[in-house]
Amino acid sequence: MRKAGLATLLITSLLLPVPAQAATAKAGAKCTKVKTTQIVGNKKFTCIKSGKKLIWDKGVAVPKAVVKKSQTIDFPPLENAFLANQGLILSKAISTGGLPVTYSAAGACTFDAATNTLSLNKLGTCSVTTSQAGDSKYLPAESITRSFEILKSPQEILPVEISKQDLFEADAYSVEYPSYGSSAPVVMTSRTPQICSIDGSNILYLAVGTCRVTFSKAGDSEFDDAKPVDVSFEIFLSALPGDKASPAGLGVEVIKAGISVTIDGIVEEVSDDVCLADSANKGCVDKSGSGVFQSTDNDRYVEIIFTILNNSAETWIADEILMQVSDDENYLKTTVYTIDSLDGLELEPGDEITGSYFVLLPNSVDSAKTLISYGDGNEATTFYFKAS
Repeated sequence: MRKAGLATLLITSLLLPVPAQAATAKAGAKCTKVKTTQIVGNKKFTCIKSGKKLIWDKGVAVPKAVVKKSQTIDFPPLENAFLANQGLILSKAISTGGLPVTYSAAGACTFDAATNTLSLNKLGTCSVTTSQAGDSKYLPAESITRSFEILKSPQEILPVEISKQDLFEADAYSVEYPSYGSSAPVVMTSRTPQICSIDGSNILYLAVGTCRVTFSKAGDSEFDDAKPVDVSFEIFLSALPGDKASPAGLGVEVIKAGISVTIDGIVEEVSDDVCLADSANKGCVDKSGSGVFQSTDNDRYVEIIFTILNNSAETWIADEILMQVSDDENYLKTTVYTIDSLDGLELEPGDEITGSYFVLLPNSVDSAKTLISYGDGNEATTFYFKAS
């Protein structure tokens, strides 16, 4: 009995109707719910009410779906730049889709699209952004921003090589630097002021020794200070003033072995005075002392004005005087007649003498070009002067 009932129920369920699947939309065909849509082929149908019926409308064309490609921008990092450069031209970059890239700038710079130039306006950080908006085939590219620093330009001072300098031959060295970088000049500073000093672009020699000079150059709004450069060179003296190779000028004090000698000057046109002082001189015609100069002898007197000081610890004896116009032509005291002779001059320690020394010279001798030597005949204590 139970088995028969179970079979009946199973058969009954198999005979019940199964809901039909919705029919494919077609213009004018029935539909079941207003505003229901269905895409068939390339058309989109909508269920509408027509009178008392629900039917599919005529449908509208559906555009074919387009899948856009992605694209990227290759924008390498930017190197730091110097403000003095003023501008940088950016490359005409394109994206991987072959589309042109646009630039924009912010911070210490601006971008001019017309010239594709990045203007460096001030010190600081410059940020440049690249972008590509895409088109019908490509999606927009992801924007990339690169930053770099705008810096002051460096300055460099090229070292100057100065060879050994002979104080006998020159007393200064001139250094001229070309203009570059900032408007500030290259400045020299002596680190050995007792050996050398600075006067503008000249290094002045003061003494024998090592001269050390520092070169520097200040920066400005666009340039950094230059790194200082130190230069050293030797100053030597091949001949001392007052030596035969380096005769001193008039008015220059020459000191040797504690003896100071200065030829203060030479006075021409003293013939009449000399004759009046001593009529026995061969330059005077009248032996009675009338003071007439003997011009026929082609001689003349000149007056040597001098100062001598003995600062040594011993008595100094000197009686030699020499008027010399060249190495092989000179006038010894035996042929150079004198008044107020210094023969046998002796100076005790601390003694000083000032006065004149009259010398009779041939008219052919130009005293302005004459070398005067005075001393005791010993080279070490002979003092040389140039009359000029």
